[in-house]
Amino acid sequence: MVPPPVVLTTDFGLRDPYAGVMKGVVLSINP
Repeated sequence: MVPPPVVLTTDFGLRDPYAGVMKGVVLSINP
């Protein structure tokens, strides 16, 4: 079974690392 995609829609902008940090947290909880 293929896992469903996780889509992150944020308004963090391009210069802040928060989107990458959030993606890392999601992947560490559910790889």
